[in-house]
Amino acid sequence: MASNKCRRVPGFTLIELLVTISIVALLAALLFPVLSRSKERARRIECQNNLRQTGLVLHMYPAENRDLLPDCTTNNPKFYGSWWPWDLNTNLVNELELHGARRNILYCPSNARMNDDLHWNFWKYYPPRSNRVLVYVFLLHGSIPIPRHLQRVSIFGDGLTAPASAELVLNAVASTFGDYTRIQGILLYRTSHLQGRTPAGGNVVFLDGHAA
Repeated sequence: MASNKCRRVPGFTLIELLVTISIVALLAALLFPVLSRSKERARRIECQNNLRQTGLVLHMYPAENRDLLPDCTTNNPKFYGSWWPWDLNTNLVNELELHGARRNILYCPSNARMNDDLHWNFWKYYPPRSNRVLVYVFLLHGSIPIPRHLQRVSIFGDGLTAPASAELVLNAVASTFGDYTRIQGILLYRTSHLQGRTPAGGNVVFLDGHAA
């Protein structure tokens, strides 16, 4: 009976395996930042589209209300109740939804964890508050934390700033006197205002409806 000769199957040595793993790890390290930037770019584009759609919705409201944007002052209890820059009264959000503002466009994709039941139905968890906690800041008349000169009353502006330069809704960077670890919503800045010294952000839709 013929005996089978054992053949030695060629394989990787330990050194070759370590070299291969090192090369794969190096390639992954090089590609990861590229993929991260690509994902963030996609989120920024989606964020800008969200704001553009929101701007269109806010243009529909004045068309039915003598060119006036929603009044969130105490003169209009139906829409009053903005505790933070990113809050809106539930009645106002419902009104925007009737004009086509879906829930998802009111939350930035780079901060998707905010789009949960607690923030959307904030009024349920913390009565007697009557607001939803969103991500975008609406510069509407009567929004308590917003500086008075930034509160928009008419879709045509105040006659001092051109509608193409007057912000209406923004993906703002908020801080307490420049402290981004303790955000209280006291101060609002767009990224460009602080010349790059703030976290990423700054998408804006203007009174004329364009987003940038």
